[in-house]
Amino acid sequence: MHFYTLPIICLLWACHPTTSQWRHHIDDHPFTMPYQLDQPDAQWSLPEALHEISALTWTPPDTLWTLNDEQGILFCLSANDAQVLDTIHFYHDGDYEGIACTDTSIWITKSNGTLFEWQFANRHTKKHPTALNKSNDVEGLTYDPTHHRLLLACKERAGEGFDEFQRAIYAFDLLKKQLLPQPAYLIDQRAINAYLHQQAPSPWRDMLIDAFAKTNDALRFRPSALTIHPTTGDLWVISSPGKLLLVLSPDGKIRYIDRLDKKLLPQPEGITFSDDGTLFIASEGRHGPGKICRFNLQSTH
Repeated sequence: MHFYTLPIICLLWACHPTTSQWRHHIDDHPFTMPYQLDQPDAQWSLPEALHEISALTWTPPDTLWTLNDEQGILFCLSANDAQVLDTIHFYHDGDYEGIACTDTSIWITKSNGTLFEWQFANRHTKKHPTALNKSNDVEGLTYDPTHHRLLLACKERAGEGFDEFQRAIYAFDLLKKQLLPQPAYLIDQRAINAYLHQQAPSPWRDMLIDAFAKTNDALRFRPSALTIHPTTGDLWVISSPGKLLLVLSPDGKIRYIDRLDKKLLPQPEGITFSDDGTLFIASEGRHGPGKICRFNLQSTH
């Protein structure tokens, strides 16, 4: 049985919602960040072809798959040093923004929501149109093995009936090969505000509140990548604008939010975990090459 939630996560500074209004959108279980996000255990510069790296996914036993946002080319990299192991032309050039792996296929999304399925067995590509379009600006893609579905994160419009402060994550049913009509998750900015104001005063909290308060609409939370933690089932969502990381519980409640180091990750566009919980984040190059950073799982005891 598929379980589809419709949680709402939010931040609308103009109306200053109280924490009590949004308490049911906040996860009350303690969360300890198990990675030192400002101190990667390894980081690798990428070749010029991946200067505009736009997505990242891990496959066993130790490979990473990625692409850039201009060419229909898959890049297979070593997860040990990011060296290119293979390149595969899967389709025509286009604006490719997300990548995910299942047991049988590599899936890729264009910004207009069209999905491409490159199959391991025959090395052929199938095209799967969806109801999403360019106005949604799909940038994130990940595989949800618990529900055997893909999750597609929209950077821009959530769709009909949703307001400008909401961002949607849609589900694509892999059995029926179709997009479900309603979002699996909504990221709506008021609950982020409530979450931050619920935290004890600290330089970390005050920095985030100040950062959000100073942003305009273009810099509010806009998903550019997402992945699911292999042991907790939490959903980790990156917003490249603002260099933000949002961690949601499996039912979509806010567990944690932070800013990524803009010097280390100037334009984060890809995130993935290995089976043992090792975290990889990819960034486009700004004044240098694209890069991938690896963060080993730390003890939380």
